[in-house]
Amino acid sequence: GGQFLTEFGICVPDSSRPDYWGTQECQWVMERADQHSLSWCYWDASSLGVLWDSEGNTINTAADILSRPYPMSVPGTHLKYSFNKKTKTIKLEFQSNRSISLPGKIYLPSNIYGENRHFKHSEDLDVKVSDEDSQLLDIIVKKDSVTTTTSWVVVGITSELPSIRNDSWFDTFLSFIPFLSR
Repeated sequence: GGQFLTEFGICVPDSSRPDYWGTQECQWVMERADQHSLSWCYWDASSLGVLWDSEGNTINTAADILSRPYPMSVPGTHLKYSFNKKTKTIKLEFQSNRSISLPGKIYLPSNIYGENRHFKHSEDLDVKVSDEDSQLLDIIVKKDSVTTTTSWVVVGITSELPSIRNDSWFDTFLSFIPFLSR
């Protein structure tokens, strides 16, 4: 079943103070949540003044830290993902399922990527900016694709993006021994 990290938020993040304990703690918690593919919810009430000021406006120095890309859905299973805050790169890996006809979605916050987003993906996927929302990336499994051991997508702010896998003979070998491929 799904897992969800609820109501962390004693930390108060501030992008103008990257070494501040609140910024460091919030980033640490979110990075650990990403490592375990956990959704999370930062706890704040509007009267605390962490995310919104007294007029209800977003406090950007907090939003800059708490806003992250994430997979909303994927056309497959066994999702692993990570986000590198410094390079602004999100990496996803999953076992694709050709019988899923709806596209998967990755949320790409405009305050991180704007219009400056680049992506690479495994050959079994079609990936494009969504027609519905420019902050979403659609992931579609090609119906005629050859089954691969792992499908992947990498998104960043520069065209210099690494590939996640090249399905070498070693990757193929590991795919036969599931507990070793993690």
